[in-house]
Amino acid sequence: MIELRKVTKQYALGKVTVHALRGVTLDISAGEFVCVAGPSGSGKSTLLNLIGLLDRPTSGTITVNGVRVDELGSTRRALFRRQHIGFIFQHFNLLPVLNVYENVEFPLLVAGRATREMRRRVDELIEAVGLKEFVRHRPDELSGGQRQRVAIARALVLEPTLVLADEPTASLDSHTALQIIEVMTKLNREKGITFLFSTHDERVMRRASRLLMLRDGTIEGDQARLAGEGG
Repeated sequence: MIELRKVTKQYALGKVTVHALRGVTLDISAGEFVCVAGPSGSGKSTLLNLIGLLDRPTSGTITVNGVRVDELGSTRRALFRRQHIGFIFQHFNLLPVLNVYENVEFPLLVAGRATREMRRRVDELIEAVGLKEFVRHRPDELSGGQRQRVAIARALVLEPTLVLADEPTASLDSHTALQIIEVMTKLNREKGITFLFSTHDERVMRRASRLLMLRDGTIEGDQARLAGEGG
């Protein structure tokens, strides 16, 4: 599903060039549940932003679902993101004036796909993440874990084949963080959605089926794991 070949990313910071990624080559298959770990500044967010078409590589190639996405123009990039990729952000990015149902439904409205059938999917996803009884609550009436569950449902409503999550548990306590990982793991198993998420939390790393260790913009470890290995 995802192929990176010798991908680099450089930023100019004043007179200094920051090498965020240094020749990363990586393959991720459909249906994998992959964690990208490493210290702050290792390049985790940069890697996700490139795969999610939120940024462009300085050099190298990126292929997602058989498409060379690094070659796409702005309009086709936006369309590809909407059709294939869901995003879960660390700070939820929910619309405060909308309730749970409306936040999950919002991407359907933007995409012009708010049909009766798709609205049934909103109900199904809200139930899947355990928020059926909170459907009319607004974000400020929810806990951090509940808001992150809304963000997960919203990321899945357009039926993406790939979900990217950048530090999705960073603002949650450890118990809630593990609950959120369990929700994503369950959706991965039952729906076959590919998940790629970044974290520096070791308790979260142990829940991944594959662990990539990133340091100084390079992959220094790639370990397949049994689901739930290490507790």
